[in-house]
Amino acid sequence: MSLKYLLKQAQNISLKHKIFAEETGKNFNIFNIIGVTTREVYLCRLLCELINPKGQHYLNRLYLDLFLEHVLELNPKDFKNISIERERVIEDLRRIDICINVVDKNNNAFTIPIEVKINAKDQENQVCDYCHSVNDNPIYYLTKYGEYPSDVSIGYLSKDKIKCISWSKHILNWLDECTYHRATGERIPIKIILQQFKVAIQQFLGQTEDSIMEISELLLENLENFENAQNISNSLDVAKEKIMKGFRSKLKEQLINNSYVIQNSIEPAFRLQNYYWHIEIANDKNQEARITYDKDRKIYITYNSEIEEVFAEEHFYNDFYVNSAKTINQFIIPAIKKYLG
Repeated sequence: MSLKYLLKQAQNISLKHKIFAEETGKNFNIFNIIGVTTREVYLCRLLCELINPKGQHYLNRLYLDLFLEHVLELNPKDFKNISIERERVIEDLRRIDICINVVDKNNNAFTIPIEVKINAKDQENQVCDYCHSVNDNPIYYLTKYGEYPSDVSIGYLSKDKIKCISWSKHILNWLDECTYHRATGERIPIKIILQQFKVAIQQFLGQTEDSIMEISELLLENLENFENAQNISNSLDVAKEKIMKGFRSKLKEQLINNSYVIQNSIEPAFRLQNYYWHIEIANDKNQEARITYDKDRKIYITYNSEIEEVFAEEHFYNDFYVNSAKTINQFIIPAIKKYLG
């Protein structure tokens, strides 16, 4: 199969699943509609409610034990008493997102801290200080793909104190375990919420499970398909970089034209973390904001720790040369003016 025909077949598969999702209502997702899946605070609330033995699911420790086993890779039988604490306040009024307070079978009491990250920036010594505040117990660092925190956040902390977990693997696997448990099957409203939560996570990760599986089967049909796909994969980062280089240039130009000062620009080498790149800007009143473009083709504005998704275009790369100026002028600049004036 020629390279051009292979791309056309993959496009047809993606389109088929997109149409199916629209026709069946799969894309109608309450978490995406209210913006839960772009805000760490709301995600922590939902996670805490699900793993809380006293949560309104009334399933006691069921989801918590599954969380311990499939996310934290701990044995639930090792703990006889557990309570969940959200946003524990530590020194300088900083907050640990989730704390699991446990008493083990040997009557040892300690805290398991979890720091949740999606798009927020690490603070200086953040992970280090969080770990120290819980008597140097290991801290679980939850990100999209299981990345380590930045060196700025780690500080002097040794990396063996950091347990990296991910939305893409650990949380999705845990949600499957919760969803398909017999007890959940007897509680249909809870099952629907879990299913929608999983789909919302897959969307902010850029995953569409059904189309990925079908395209993978297409690539395995013969050696030529697989080799062509490998060539595409090897060229993809170069193509993305060319597109984004042009976009960054236009964005900086428009920001300057609108009287904003560019303070810092993190280039795409930073893409090994959560971000492809970000630009920090300020106005004449010394108010600061950040523009972030992430792996999922979404653009965010961050101002005073508030994160707003201002643009998400499924076909961003395809439409780039036509729509880049439109994206900047109709979405990004108005969002900045909303916060910085």
